[in-house]
Amino acid sequence: MRESIVASAVEWSTEWATEGLISEPDLYLYTAVLMAVATLGFLVWTLQLSTRRRRYGVAAAYVTFVLCLAYVGMSTGTIRIESQAGQPVPATRFIAYLFSVSVILWLLTRVGEVGRFGTVGVFVAFLALLGGTISSWFLTEPLAYGSNAVSLLSLLLIAYALLGPGAQDARATTPERHLLFSKLRNLLLLAWISYLIVGLVSRQGLGLLDAFVGIFIGTYIDVLLHVGFGALLLRHGDALDQLSRGTGTESQSTDDPSTAVSVEPAGATDASE
Repeated sequence: MRESIVASAVEWSTEWATEGLISEPDLYLYTAVLMAVATLGFLVWTLQLSTRRRRYGVAAAYVTFVLCLAYVGMSTGTIRIESQAGQPVPATRFIAYLFSVSVILWLLTRVGEVGRFGTVGVFVAFLALLGGTISSWFLTEPLAYGSNAVSLLSLLLIAYALLGPGAQDARATTPERHLLFSKLRNLLLLAWISYLIVGLVSRQGLGLLDAFVGIFIGTYIDVLLHVGFGALLLRHGDALDQLSRGTGTESQSTDDPSTAVSVEPAGATDASE
């Protein structure tokens, strides 16, 4: 029963696209409108936050706004190029990733107080992941397989950095910041694994998915990552307060008068009596 419902839904969605009820540019445009609404929602949410937290609300709105601009460009065919197999590739999406996912990564590493080496490593691996995915669509075999291998290796390095050393750094902060780091990390890794799979089996890759299904899944992942990031970030206000104060960081000074412990010499109390 369940399998038949799923099969019917997939068949209906494919027919819906092929019959012209919704075109690829229209889907991009609707997504752009959705991201504009999400941006407005995050801005309204930000106005209700304390001054200390508002910078993070601006970051949440910025991420969805960048994706909104990308989908506007995709709906109009801006910077649209073709893969080696002749399939269209919306370059504006990947340009947006450079600006939006970079902010997500930066805040993720700050929340978890990831070390400088780990932070740089994650950013380099992210660029390699993005470059490997894009280049695989424009290279012929066997070079395309090499690009896919670079993408897979980069994703494994990111997962190791965030699940291993990065998680240890986050545990050394506060429980609230560790919880937020874990949620953001899991969302990011889930999205990237999904991106990689879709990129391999889409019409630009192995061609196992038709145009509508590949576009719809990719769009869904975009919305999930960018809106989910903002929602998770702003719902953990205590972690944001601790982050802005530097609570739980190694740089927090033990000489801070507010945290200093006064120790009296032995016998001082007796001498004063």
